[in-house]
Amino acid sequence: MTVEELNKAFLQMLGALDSQPTGTKSKMFADKSIIGIVGSEKAAEFHSPALKKNSLKENMETLGVAYSIAPALLAGMGSRESNLGATLQRSSSIYWGWGDLSQRKGEKTATYHGFGILQLDRKTAPFATVTEELTRSLGTIKLDPYEKRWLEWGVMAFLNKLEKTVKNYTKSDSEEQFATALSQYNGGKGLEYPDNDKYTTGKDYANDTLIRARWFAQNWEKIK
Repeated sequence: MTVEELNKAFLQMLGALDSQPTGTKSKMFADKSIIGIVGSEKAAEFHSPALKKNSLKENMETLGVAYSIAPALLAGMGSRESNLGATLQRSSSIYWGWGDLSQRKGEKTATYHGFGILQLDRKTAPFATVTEELTRSLGTIKLDPYEKRWLEWGVMAFLNKLEKTVKNYTKSDSEEQFATALSQYNGGKGLEYPDNDKYTTGKDYANDTLIRARWFAQNWEKIK
């Protein structure tokens, strides 16, 4: 399928879901009344210029076609995960490309856990080669978060979640399985649609990401 066909198919699928973001992203706007669907759409629009830099749009299109996944969804995930790179550590830092600075259970101090536009978790990414490289490099070796391989690992991580969701939630519709897998990419503790976002960040990860992705799908060709 072409990029246009993939984004169109995504929009058709999204029509079967009632995505309702709760408004956690309103913190990025001075006007605190910008919440919900409008807030998600404006967040996507605000982040969209980043797609024109560092070959992001081009790489998302290449990977979308290769893995039969809408490039607009990847942009929506990147917008939610890292503001398409804006919230990551700058290139002047040894921690370039890292985010999610937090202290998790069992850790003595706060440290970075997510890397790249799609925030691959250095402890829970489903590929040993990825977790090993991220753990080894943290604070010692600069990695380029815009390398296509990190986007590709993120795509593969999501598809891994989707495959498991399809097997585990056979009574859910395919669109509901998709939304549940998206929540699990964020660590949604396995609850299925429509409760899939109950334990995600802000309790609206999939809802928010899908609406952001919808905006990208509707405006993809305008982003040049």
